[in-house]
Amino acid sequence: MRELVEKRPPREAIKRRELQIKGRLAEYGLAHPRQPSRDAGATVDEGRFRRLSAALVSLGPVFSSFGIYLSSRADLLPAKNCLELAAIPGRAEISPFNRIWSLIGREMGRRPAEIYAAFDEEPFESRLTFQSHRAQLRSGEVVTVKAVHPEFEELLAYDLELLSLLNGVLAGVLIEGVIEDFRLTLKQQIDFVREAEMMAEFARDAIRSKAVKAPTVHGALCTSKMLTLEHLSGSNLDDLIPAFNGKAIEDGLATTALPSLAGIDSGELASLLCHVWLRQSLQGSVFPIDPCPENILILSNRQIAFTGGFFAGLPSYVKTNLFNYLVAAAAHDPDSACSYLLREMRRGKGAASEEELRRRLRQVIPFRDGGWREIGNCPSLAEYLFVHWRFAHECGYWPQPHLLCFFRGLFQIAAIARRLGPGRDPLMEGVQDLRFNAVFAEFRDMISLGRLGDGLDKYAAVITELPQRLNDALTLAVEGPASLKYGGRERAEDRSRKNSSTTVIALLLLLMSVALLSHHMSTSAGAKVWADRVGALAFMFVGALLLRASCRPP
Repeated sequence: MRELVEKRPPREAIKRRELQIKGRLAEYGLAHPRQPSRDAGATVDEGRFRRLSAALVSLGPVFSSFGIYLSSRADLLPAKNCLELAAIPGRAEISPFNRIWSLIGREMGRRPAEIYAAFDEEPFESRLTFQSHRAQLRSGEVVTVKAVHPEFEELLAYDLELLSLLNGVLAGVLIEGVIEDFRLTLKQQIDFVREAEMMAEFARDAIRSKAVKAPTVHGALCTSKMLTLEHLSGSNLDDLIPAFNGKAIEDGLATTALPSLAGIDSGELASLLCHVWLRQSLQGSVFPIDPCPENILILSNRQIAFTGGFFAGLPSYVKTNLFNYLVAAAAHDPDSACSYLLREMRRGKGAASEEELRRRLRQVIPFRDGGWREIGNCPSLAEYLFVHWRFAHECGYWPQPHLLCFFRGLFQIAAIARRLGPGRDPLMEGVQDLRFNAVFAEFRDMISLGRLGDGLDKYAAVITELPQRLNDALTLAVEGPASLKYGGRERAEDRSRKNSSTTVIALLLLLMSVALLSHHMSTSAGAKVWADRVGALAFMFVGALLLRASCRPP
């Protein structure tokens, strides 16, 4: 693959393709460069992105792929323009079977008939860069074989170099580095050796999760131009979403069960999808950067399977910062959100001050600054995030490469969830679920026997923290998405009553946990001597707090 990309085509052929591209841009009214502007959305007319989408589709799969890539850059464009570009079709013409069969033979160094007992000549999908066939190995296992379109390889050598002709088509969008990042991304996407390595890493993560499934990679049958994976049976989101959208129109955008997946609510699935992607990004080894509907399967046991695409990972400290950023944004705390976000961005030349960016984030008005569809009377969390990113760019701050991967993946997963769960805020629900699990994970860590064995003083310190930890967790469980601060203010008496009842419930659960813990400790040989003493002290302490909370006036 690299040899093909690096081999420069004849100059005459490049010149002919260049004239063709310029002529096509002129046909769509995109030939005249516009003056660059720091505010990307303010200088672009409403129909320009629709014309750009049509022009990119007409120029072939490389330019179409660039349009789809650009649709994930919510840090550069308003969300509504990203959604227009995201409508670019991801399908391509099918490559002739004889060319695919010959490619497999060359890559494997032997006749394909020696590898496969059966091979479907008709692909079950044909994407811009590859097509997929169902096959059966000689061992009897059913697999999916992905092969790069030979025609795409031929266009790649021309069009990657000529993408620079798009500079100036949109003011402030095709900035320095954007096209180069796409070139790098595309080369990585069509290198199936790298994808196989990432998929294998993702599969190791999936073993530890009940909600995620990853296909097994057949490494011996993978090269830079072909990828062989376990074939999973499930419902493809690319097929489910159109069927659901038709039903949603009839129901007035009501949440409904997805076709062929009886019992799975589409809104619930949207929230689960966001939660799974966020957990994989912030707690797993690798996460999908381009989670497109065509490479997401919903299995019969409600597992979500990511069957392809490009993956990346985040350093541990970055995961912590991004988690805190999402929590702060969900709590409508723009100052804290800005602080965490800036830790993962670099300041460009002539950038505005950090205080100026904080001021702009405090003044975000989604219906004016965003373009994402609002949820009821409250803007969605996704819209706030996308406005944050774009404002940071307009103030001269650039995302680090790993942050850009997170940006792109989050936008695409939010866009899919938006289509599945109209009328809901699935990204907010995913963040709430993630935070809820994090609080209880910390709770489990605090009451582990290993921690308790350190001594009575440490145990007492842990006990004093548990009510607040449980209160936080239960507040998330009780309030759910309603805990958003985007809507109106909560009355003081309602808040007081809710906090009081939540505290009582938290302390009751804490009392039960201490009872269970004491029983467990009493069966442990190393803890018998002092279990009764610690249990008595804990019951006295929790009982006093419970009495005080229950007697407190509302």
